Amino acid sequence: MGQPNVVSAPYRFTVLGPPGLQRGDTRLRLGAPQQQAVLMVLLANSGSFVRTGDLIDGVWGTRAPATGEAVIRTYISRIRRLLSEQGPGPAISSWSGGYMLDPSLFALDATEFAALLDTARQERASGNIPAAAKHLEEALDLWTGTALAGVPGEAAERERVRLERLKLTATQELLQLRLELEQHAEVVAEVPLLIEQNRLDEPLYEIYLLGLYRSGRRAQALEIYRTLYALLAKELGVGPGPRLREIHDRILRADTDHQDPSSSPAGMVTTVAPSRVTPQTGDVKHVFLCGNPALDLACTLRARRTERFETLDAPDRLEAWYVESGIVDVLSPCQEADLVQAVAVREAIYALVTARLAGDGYDGAALALVNETARKPPAAPQLTAEGRWVEATPAQALSTVARHAVELLSGPEVPLMKECANPECTKIFIDRSRGGRREWCGMESCGNKIKAAAYRARKKEAQTAGAL
Repeated sequence: MGQPNVVSAPYRFTVLGPPGLQRGDTRLRLGAPQQQAVLMVLLANSGSFVRTGDLIDGVWGTRAPATGEAVIRTYISRIRRLLSEQGPGPAISSWSGGYMLDPSLFALDATEFAALLDTARQERASGNIPAAAKHLEEALDLWTGTALAGVPGEAAERERVRLERLKLTATQELLQLRLELEQHAEVVAEVPLLIEQNRLDEPLYEIYLLGLYRSGRRAQALEIYRTLYALLAKELGVGPGPRLREIHDRILRADTDHQDPSSSPAGMVTTVAPSRVTPQTGDVKHVFLCGNPALDLACTLRARRTERFETLDAPDRLEAWYVESGIVDVLSPCQEADLVQAVAVREAIYALVTARLAGDGYDGAALALVNETARKPPAAPQLTAEGRWVEATPAQALSTVARHAVELLSGPEVPLMKECANPECTKIFIDRSRGGRREWCGMESCGNKIKAAAYRARKKEAQTAGAL
């Protein structure tokens, strides 16, 4: 959502649940659902000019009526009248071909939520765990239901998904803090419902396994891991990620090591660069759905044919990718030059992979760059008392990725490479599922969206046929 003033505004929009406008203890209605959808687009861009065409797309998408522009004008007029009579006054100004909502006249619960989340992270960084947990509890208490409940339109759905994901991230961070506060029983009681709602969310399983183990339920923790392993293989054709595998391995060794499974090898501290939060994306984390580090790196530039969403937009994001991918446990700091080189190798890998999929010849420059990078020293694993451990420089980590690309494109899994069936997605993955039936890079990211769209199309066809 936008960035309204939350200091002294007497009016407050709520979007973390059914949308509304509060004036003191009075809650004001915002009109019909599509009128709310128009207002939500303006709220999401408060302080910025919004074209009428963007409002039409946000409400109706590709199914906009011929009278869409006139309908938008009607809704804007009604919203203005509502705000003038009951709310903060003339908050919407007209511009040539669009409108702007003044953010200085109201507060917004989504902004309050983000501010509390940021404060909690600062407290956590300073070591004040109880204060961090308190701020996260206050942030989550702002929620009264599903974000933007009942608001139609593609723009509202995108914002709903972003906010709900941010809520899940805050919940995970609170559960992790409660583990540090030794509230293990409370965590174990709360996580199963969250897992039921987010079946493939690995961070929840990481928390659950630690909570079970620390509650003295080691056998159940190992059983949960086996269940997730089977689920990921069936749904995605992949295994658990490196962080979850490490926790599982440490639980297996814990009885002989006498060491907490979440701790690092003696004398070592693993620092993972935090994912950054932006108004457009919420809490963006790296995903590893492709089955090979080289493909995962190639897919850090998402939706290449449309939005071209860059996830490696800063050196710290590259650091986070190397660690989260499992290539290294500890990485020396990345510089801007390391980022530029990694992006160049990424694009070369993508060019080689897509050429192989299409049956075309390799681009000479891309081939030379990948081979040159692969010839450099890679990240070298070391054996410690606690197991395998990898420290590396960015150049060594990139060399390791390039070697994965060489092995993949010269190995037996080339026939298993596929591009995601979602036309908006350009991820390429290895389909290791039984019978080669995997269609999407991930069910949560793409599969569920395609299935939902197909269901809506079938429902619309049935309604049309019934009307005839």
